[in-house]
Amino acid sequence: MLRVAGLAKIITKNWTGDVINSEAIIQSCLIHDIAKPLHFDLTKQAQFGMTETEVEALDNLQKRLVTDYSPIEHQAVLKICQEIGYSADAIRLVDNLEWENVPKFLEGNDLESLIPIYCDMRISPYGIKSLSDRIDDLKTRYYGTSELEDLKRAGLKMEEVIQNHVGVDLKEIIDVGTEEIFW
Repeated sequence: MLRVAGLAKIITKNWTGDVINSEAIIQSCLIHDIAKPLHFDLTKQAQFGMTETEVEALDNLQKRLVTDYSPIEHQAVLKICQEIGYSADAIRLVDNLEWENVPKFLEGNDLESLIPIYCDMRISPYGIKSLSDRIDDLKTRYYGTSELEDLKRAGLKMEEVIQNHVGVDLKEIIDVGTEEIFW
């Protein structure tokens, strides 16, 4: 989430288009995956180096997320945002942060909603990737060869639209410097 927010901060700092709510954009990126542990398969965590104690803590976290918020990740994130006092704009952006929304937001020219989605799409488990590389990686790891072609086309169009409003080359943004933004 820090990488996603770091990329959002670079984009909003270099924004040349109409006024956008940079704070809400960055906030949405900082929290959008906070309920992601709901989907973690506890039986596979040892292969990632987690100890039995850590797996037990993850199990407790999953149960707490379900009990206190929702078994549905997106709903849980929205409830957490409300609980911690996020603004209505930030909550709207978190609610909009779904990859399948790209065509709708492109059509409506909703740049504030596109920026967090774009930032999320660029981040892989291995850092910031080009949008094409990120989608290709997802194809090989999860979806096969053809399922994400529409998303890739929409994502590249989104990148082009955002690029027209940013004073930095989006394709040149890599991991260097993103972590330091928040320190």
